[in-house]
Amino acid sequence: MNILEDLKQASSMISKTYELELLTPLMLHGFQQQFGKKHKPKYAELREPSVKGIIRYWWRAMQYEEDLKNIIKRETDLFGGTGMGDKQDGRSSRIKIKWLKPERQTAEARVCPHKGEKPSTTAIEASARNYHKIQMSCYRCDEEKFQEAEPYIRLTWMLAGFGQRARRGAGALQLRKITERNEQEIKWENTEAFRTALFTVLGELNKDKYFSKGSNPTHLIQWKHKESDLKGIMHPVLHNVWVGKGFENSENVRNRISTAGHIANSGNGNLQYLGKAMGGREASPLHATVRRFGNQHYPLISEVAKEEKRGTEYLEARNAFLSYLGVRV
Repeated sequence: MNILEDLKQASSMISKTYELELLTPLMLHGFQQQFGKKHKPKYAELREPSVKGIIRYWWRAMQYEEDLKNIIKRETDLFGGTGMGDKQDGRSSRIKIKWLKPERQTAEARVCPHKGEKPSTTAIEASARNYHKIQMSCYRCDEEKFQEAEPYIRLTWMLAGFGQRARRGAGALQLRKITERNEQEIKWENTEAFRTALFTVLGELNKDKYFSKGSNPTHLIQWKHKESDLKGIMHPVLHNVWVGKGFENSENVRNRISTAGHIANSGNGNLQYLGKAMGGREASPLHATVRRFGNQHYPLISEVAKEEKRGTEYLEARNAFLSYLGVRV
């Protein structure tokens, strides 16, 4: 076979596929509303823009530098832009993300399980028999960007939840397999195995230099420099990751997370330090999701915050939240 024939048969694309198991209901919706029910979605569906948005969020959360303009430029170069500002900002994404066999469901789930409410919104049901696959791909000419983005995508699968109430345990997707040329099974037997895997990804990103092991087994990683080193950073960045008490099933963990948020964030308006909807909407700095290690399910909590927001009142509320989930603080 000559070189020309080799080139003809070679694919112009490279790709990697991630197989994920949904541990808790996924409340991810499109624009369709149920007839006569203005605020109730007709379908829960797997939406690619939402996944891309989460990946971009965690990419930015790992950028420990003060120059926000440079961060936005690098993010745009990797993931695409809106077309506003410089002409280069309008380029499409180098990295393509898509669900394989996307689906819709009309099952229902409780938004806030601690309230004991009836199922209140449309969701995709959690099921050990129902695996979801997401493919990451790009043209071979952008392979360098592919290699740059890939560890951030694995970090997203490790720490993130998806959809409505994702920071309170809903939409927990557990990474099971990665397929490129060969199939790699992902299984964390215990919390220490997960911490080792997390440090491996941080090392690939050259971010492990910012972190050390926490002071106890429930504190997986912590920021190891002075807190003042973060003073000039204007966007939220990852500070800590903790793991709480294990449970037999994932929905019990989601219940516990929801209750913890209610107990630790029960103030009104500006007194709510772990996220609020009234008096100026603000997302919680604590991303609490569910992960399975061995045969147990655990709350996994990642702190992504601006240093200026981490005052005494916030830290008291944060520690109350963590303690209720079984974290040693």
